[in-house]
Amino acid sequence: MKTMRLVLLGTLFTAAGVLVYLNFKEDRTVITNRDSAATEPTHPIWSTSTPFIATLNRKLATPTTNKLIEQFNAARDGRALVMNLWDRPREGGRFYASALVDSCASIASSTDILKEVQPRLDLISPENQSRVIAAFDRLHTRCSQFTEDEYQKYSRSGLLRKNENEDPLVTKVNQFINSNKQNNFLDRIDATKDILSTKDPLLFEDVGIRLYIYHNSDGNYFYYDGNNYPVNNNPAIAAAYYLLPCGLGLTCDASDPDLALRCIQSNQCYADRFDRVQNEFAAGNAARYGEIIQLYESMLTAATNNDFSRFIPPHN
Repeated sequence: MKTMRLVLLGTLFTAAGVLVYLNFKEDRTVITNRDSAATEPTHPIWSTSTPFIATLNRKLATPTTNKLIEQFNAARDGRALVMNLWDRPREGGRFYASALVDSCASIASSTDILKEVQPRLDLISPENQSRVIAAFDRLHTRCSQFTEDEYQKYSRSGLLRKNENEDPLVTKVNQFINSNKQNNFLDRIDATKDILSTKDPLLFEDVGIRLYIYHNSDGNYFYYDGNNYPVNNNPAIAAAYYLLPCGLGLTCDASDPDLALRCIQSNQCYADRFDRVQNEFAAGNAARYGEIIQLYESMLTAATNNDFSRFIPPHN
């Protein structure tokens, strides 16, 4: 099944992993783009008494007027949400519905979690058991009600089979993908601007890092604000782009399906994506983490201010 959306996002945090992630997504018809950390991270940079963390908390709580993402974030019963959103294609509802369905389908097809009555705790450290139980319950509540037929009917590939063109967000994703397939740089720029202009966090999440990666004679590179960051150099900007949907309104706490799945399967439980980036990618290094957050806040400002040129390399 080509709905394997939940690629372990740890692949973004190593050079080889980024390339695996890219190759995996290249093979899809449509892109549908997570030792244990405590709930309160303990590294010095996370001290709640510092101005830095106060700024970060504000970024995590950025208000949004996007009603779809508010519903998406708040939903516990995934199937009920999908039924509601499917009848609202012109708002982008089918894009949101298919993203949720594909996420759940990938869990169902790659693990037995949704078939189990309770999580297996025999290999889970005692301090993580309550987090694993909570993550297990979240995934079950969100995903266990779908049937196999519904996974097909409400998937992104299902939309394509119906030649779905009512949903503007589905259209934007497909225009971006087609511009890449045709290797048309100017069309790619137009499609990128079109996506950036929405400021839609799930759209940014869905297209993923391919929105920000370009290619030249030296290979694949991330572009931002006049700088090329070779993918093979494991740049901090990969982690910053991973955080960007959070600042735009996507809930990125422990309820994030990727983080929940990682907690259950790997005994690696994080409070949110920022916690994971600090502990896993920055390895607790305050300077490294500060570099990531500085990039993240810069690109969040650029995205919210429609400063598209900072995301797009110069072209003739």
